[in-house]
Amino acid sequence: GQMPVAEAIALEVAGRDSGRYSRIRVWGSIGFIAGVAATGPLFEGDGILRLPMWLFAMMGCVLLCTWWLPDSPPREARGRPAPFWSALRDPAKAAHRVFEEAAEQTIAAEQMGYSRSWYAEHHFSNYSLCPSPLMMAAHMAGRTRKIRLGTAVVVAPLYTPARLLAEIGMVDILSGGRLDLGIGMGYQQYEFDRFCSTLENVREFTGEMLELIRLGLTQDAFEMQGKHIQFPRSSISCKPLQKPTPPIWYAGGDPAHLAWLVRHGHTDRKSTRLNSSHT
Repeated sequence: GQMPVAEAIALEVAGRDSGRYSRIRVWGSIGFIAGVAATGPLFEGDGILRLPMWLFAMMGCVLLCTWWLPDSPPREARGRPAPFWSALRDPAKAAHRVFEEAAEQTIAAEQMGYSRSWYAEHHFSNYSLCPSPLMMAAHMAGRTRKIRLGTAVVVAPLYTPARLLAEIGMVDILSGGRLDLGIGMGYQQYEFDRFCSTLENVREFTGEMLELIRLGLTQDAFEMQGKHIQFPRSSISCKPLQKPTPPIWYAGGDPAHLAWLVRHGHTDRKSTRLNSSHT
């Protein structure tokens, strides 16, 4: 059978790292041996040779110390955003194996020095098996230490506002403040049909949800009386570690939403427009 993607990536990186460090270490050993052999000229030989031999020996000693250096990620991977794991369904693989490979890929990405891992949300299709990017991020919070974990994206109109607020805070706490919150409106009618919802008012609802997230995660007590969300005065206990909120990445092109992002210092997460009315 084929080698898992994460294992192949790890082996490739290990090969490049070990090859680079092996060359340094070999030259360090040669320099050290030459330096030891040069002890005679250093102390007894021609004075003209003493300085270059001494420098050569010192260089060898420094390079020899690389035997104790830990391997590091390749330069081309450091600080790069991680690829997008959507848990694409392979009919030949069991669902549990698809999720495990997505987890392995995130772990490998962290080891390579990538900065983020993103998880999609889709329902009732093989396009992606992941129905809850927040749940996937919570799972990976316990299997990683540094890499940031992002939702790409939470389809806001398919969520109950009260539960979404608490789960955002909980995942940020469990991850040690590593959550990146991607938010979108959704666009697939067949998904909305199966959630007994509609695409008709997704723009207005998503705008209200963005504001509710800001209020709920930053204020001790909050309320909202919107057109689509009526939320009585409440307070949630699961406040995120990141202040004032986790970074919010918005997937879409609605002008009102983009203006909200700018006002509150968040980011437009660029994505391909799938049709003229919904993104």
